[in-house]
Amino acid sequence: MRTTLLRISLLTSALLVGFTAYLHLQPAKPARTPLFQMPRVMAQNGCSPATIAGNYGFGTEGTVSVLGGKMEIAQLGNMEFKEGGTLTGSYTVSVRGIPNVTGDFTGTYQVAADCTGSATIDAGGEKSLVNFVVGNKGNTLSTASTGVAMGGLASFTMSGLAGRTMPQ
Repeated sequence: MRTTLLRISLLTSALLVGFTAYLHLQPAKPARTPLFQMPRVMAQNGCSPATIAGNYGFGTEGTVSVLGGKMEIAQLGNMEFKEGGTLTGSYTVSVRGIPNVTGDFTGTYQVAADCTGSATIDAGGEKSLVNFVVGNKGNTLSTASTGVAMGGLASFTMSGLAGRTMPQ
C-alpha cells in the first residue's frame, strides 16, 4: 500500500510540474489594443484655465446605446479653449454602419488647481459632459464623456486623448 501511495504521489507531482511547464511555454495571447491607448497621466498642481488655453486635436472612442442596442463609436476633431472659460470646436463622428457625421460645438469649461476639469458641450442642442485631467503641463488632456443624442433616443459614453496643436 505504501508503494502505491508513493507511486501516486510521484505521478501527481510529475503531472503538476509538467502542466506548469506546459502553461509557461504557451505563446502569449495578444492583448486587444483600443483605438486610442490611454497613457498614465499624473495630476499636477497649479493649473488654471490659462494652462489649457489654445488649440487641441482630439480622438475618442466608446459606445452609443440606441433603442436598447449598443454600437461602437469613434470621434475626431479639434477644439480651442479660451482663457475666459469658453471653447469652440468641430468634430467628425463615426458609428458602425452609419455614414460619418460632422458638426461644430461650443461650450464652457473649468479647470481646478489640481489639474482636473470639466466641460459642458453643446453640439446643435445635444449636450454632453466631458471630464478631463490635464497632463504634461497643459499639452495633453485625458478625457471621459457622457451625453444624450438624437433628442434623447440615444446615450453615449466615450474616452480619449487630446493634444495641443501647434500653429502652422
